[in-house]
Amino acid sequence: MIRSGSRGSRGSDGTVPVYNSAGLMPGMKMWVGSAVTNGSGQWSVDYSSAGFTSPPNVRPIPISSANTANAALSASITAPSTTSVSGACFLPNAIALLGILPLQAAGAGITVQVVAMGT
Repeated sequence: MIRSGSRGSRGSDGTVPVYNSAGLMPGMKMWVGSAVTNGSGQWSVDYSSAGFTSPPNVRPIPISSANTANAALSASITAPSTTSVSGACFLPNAIALLGILPLQAAGAGITVQVVAMGT
């Protein structure tokens, strides 16, 4: 028999149990979505559908088009609210200064996967 949904302390109701070092964290929710950067490398998402009552822990994951150092993307975020978060993507500048690759805005069209977890 094939079953869908998570298994854990709540059974098969679709709730995924979340733990920290103290054990089960009751009431946790997870929102998963994506955004695409604009010409300045900025992105934003609205996760108000999750109904967070306090700002969640947000993890942006920029998706690169190549597996090289010059295409290694990083993402930053502003302080998340209970309904949304915004940020920007950066990539190394091709011109090294004193052996350091400074960052530059990544530009348009980069997909950023976003995971938000909270209560």
